[in-house]
Amino acid sequence: MQRGVPTDIGEKIFGKINGHYMFPESHSFAFGITAYQAAWMKCYYPLAFFVALINNQPMGFYPLETLKQDARRFGVAFLNPCVNLSQADCAPEAEDLRLGLRFIKDVGTGSARLIVAERQRGGSYVSAGDLVRRTGLKPQAVRSLVRAGAFDGLNPNRRAALWEAGLAVRPAHEGQVGLALRTEERVDGLADFTDYEKMAGEYRVMGIYPRGHLMAFIRPRLSKAVLPTVAIAARPEGEEVQMAGWPIARQHPKGKNGVVFVTIEDEHGDQFPAQSNDAMGESFRRPRQTNNQGRCHPHAPRGPR
Repeated sequence: MQRGVPTDIGEKIFGKINGHYMFPESHSFAFGITAYQAAWMKCYYPLAFFVALINNQPMGFYPLETLKQDARRFGVAFLNPCVNLSQADCAPEAEDLRLGLRFIKDVGTGSARLIVAERQRGGSYVSAGDLVRRTGLKPQAVRSLVRAGAFDGLNPNRRAALWEAGLAVRPAHEGQVGLALRTEERVDGLADFTDYEKMAGEYRVMGIYPRGHLMAFIRPRLSKAVLPTVAIAARPEGEEVQMAGWPIARQHPKGKNGVVFVTIEDEHGDQFPAQSNDAMGESFRRPRQTNNQGRCHPHAPRGPR
């Protein structure tokens, strides 16, 4: 009322806020406290923050890969799962985050706990075949472990590890005796997967590439005109720019001629171009059908997130 609002209007506004519809006030207060506490933990205890955050996924807006990229900017590196070092959940390892075994496709919580329990009972595993013989994990789960890099500490050649796992005999069930095969000798000359194949395999079984990002492999094949996200902010306001990356989030506010807000992530960070619905559909129709990697010509917003 001190600002010139009529008394009846002021009382009407106050009545809507106080006693009739308390959600905006209570929600904003609770969210503000939660946001402050999370920001404080992330600033002062980033390792503990990201371990807890990843262990409680899925829970929010961003995929694991994006959370991993954010963690790297706070000095927290992600380590691949390891059959001899990982727990079922993610856990701190020195200053890094060791991914848990349950985050691997086809492994899950039950098999992850079985791997850890058998390791505690019988000691560290010595090969992929040793794990198969001692745990009886199904072949698909073992293949996913290999592709996730969980045997790299025992055999860095993942193709050879797949071969070892395939020759191993699982424990007998219901009285059926397995056929014993000689698997002690490693296969010589079996070429390992390329770095690109390893990256693709990790994305396939974990949805995350702990040591890097998809765009690091694609960047050398792009035109110099396609800028990394870190270079966008330095461009003049209103200039049309090109960037390529992973569209990790899209928001579609309602409206007749709505605008689509996209979060584009690359190996350096992210940007937030805004496009019309028509332009968005044309820009992302084909990439979304292939590898979910899009390219656009946005007028990207400036300023901090």
